[in-house]
Amino acid sequence: MAKLKINLTVSQATGTENPILVGAEDHMELIEENGRWRQGKRLGSSYTVLMLQSCCTPLVVRVEDEKPIIMQSELDIMNLSGNFCRVSFHDFTAEPYKGKSGLALSATAKKAVIVSPIKPTASEAK
Repeated sequence: MAKLKINLTVSQATGTENPILVGAEDHMELIEENGRWRQGKRLGSSYTVLMLQSCCTPLVVRVEDEKPIIMQSELDIMNLSGNFCRVSFHDFTAEPYKGKSGLALSATAKKAVIVSPIKPTASEAK
């Protein structure tokens, strides 16, 4: 029997076109040496968004970018103040797979863009 491959859009996976961004970190290569794991080169960023239709379950989206669109410290300040950061993903795809605790989603995108709130530039912040 052929393996069924399902690709979900950002709206199907998260319940909205512009999900709430709650996490941003570097996505690092893992290298095994002598039975131990260490971090290798930076592969891009991992952004954690909330899946609104699934009780705000987190979804990690991996993006191959040069630098993160926002730092975690900036994101924490915005979210704690209730000024939630929403993000748009270009060429997003999510695929379901069977994980340790049941079904899960593996998500990737070519690019992530903050759509609201807009971060002020250095000149606007003065």
